Order: sequence, then C-alpha cells, then structure tokens
Amino acid sequence: MAISAQILDAQNDSENRLYIPVASLSFFRECWLPGVHALGLRWTELFESGVDVTVKELPIILDELDQLKKWADLNLHGINKD
Repeated sequence: MAISAQILDAQNDSENRLYIPVASLSFFRECWLPGVHALGLRWTELFESGVDVTVKELPIILDELDQLKKWADLNLHGINKD
C-alpha cells in the first residue's frame, strides 16, 4: 500500500489520470509518523487513512510538509533521509 495524491473531482482526462505515489505505507509509518507526532501535525497524520483536501487546506498542509522535511533533515539518516 502507498500514500498517494489523487484528484477526486477531475475536470479532464489529464487530471483523471493523476496519481502521485508519495511514500510506501511502511515508510510513512517508520519515518514520517515519528516526525508527525513530534511536531504535532494534524493534517499530515491523516494521510495514512486517507483524507479529502480542498484548495483551502493546501497552504496548511504544505506548511506541515515543510516542517516535516526540516524535521527529517535533522532526524533521519542514510537511505531514509535520502
């Protein structure tokens, strides 16, 4: 299983085919969740079970992902960091 991004209400064929794998479920649990919990991120934690996001929430989610990236730079090592 994987954590991925999809457009649910596609407006055209290009959007309909959009599927972006973000992380395997095991990598998400092993490497992302410790950072999510350490930082108290609310939206990013929902990625595991799946969450519908509107354009309105994107700035908040992008900020959380930026925080998580900075956390990963400091706390992950080797291939997990790469």
